[in-house]
Amino acid sequence: MRHPKLIGFPNCYVVNLEEEAGRRQYMQDEFGRLGLNGTIIQHKRLPDTNYKVYGTDYVMNKLPLGATTSHLLTIKWWYENTDDEMGAFFEDDCDFSTIQHWNFTFEDYLKKMGPVWDGLQLCVMHEGW
Repeated sequence: MRHPKLIGFPNCYVVNLEEEAGRRQYMQDEFGRLGLNGTIIQHKRLPDTNYKVYGTDYVMNKLPLGATTSHLLTIKWWYENTDDEMGAFFEDDCDFSTIQHWNFTFEDYLKKMGPVWDGLQLCVMHEGW
């Protein structure tokens, strides 16, 4: 059964490193506890791939390239493989404990945003930014 505050929450797509089986299990357990639908997309560490990342020195030195690349590839997978109107994208250590403190539901949040948006960023954490 879906957590009442998460009614209307989209399918979840999780960035996960291949070697992180414990984090995969954590996310699967959280999905079960909260009644969410989740897909875990496994990735290799950036140095273990053939991906080429280009940008200015400023951006290349600031951005967490592995995480950024994995997120973009996960979004690309979602776009190419689903018909979902929305998706929620996050890493495999997402902490859902703050939901208990919400004084709103996800549906309320979407209504407040109105009909004209392409993306909503709920959280960002990056050292130095």
